[in-house]
Amino acid sequence: MSESEKVELVEAYISRYNAFDVTGMLEILSDNIVFENESNGEITARTVGKVDFENLASQSAKMFSARQQVVTDIQLSDSTATVSIDYTGLWQSIFPMVSRKARN
Repeated sequence: MSESEKVELVEAYISRYNAFDVTGMLEILSDNIVFENESNGEITARTVGKVDFENLASQSAKMFSARQQVVTDIQLSDSTATVSIDYTGLWQSIFPMVSRKARN
């Protein structure tokens, strides 16, 4: 696979992530995917295999009402991609809406 094809895969994944398309994300991942989320130098999530990744991705999608990743850097090797991103997300409300009448 050429470097430009690898970049296209990363961009397709990010596009599907931003659209909450977990099924679409899974379609382009290897069965033996190793996923690590690093924030501020600390690994905050790690999965091994597509099933483990699907569980994390499905849970994560439920936590946000909106989210957007923007790629800032991609480092490619023969079998890996390390992607740096800027991330913006809006948490899903964990409390049910309370009507005005119920509050009064």
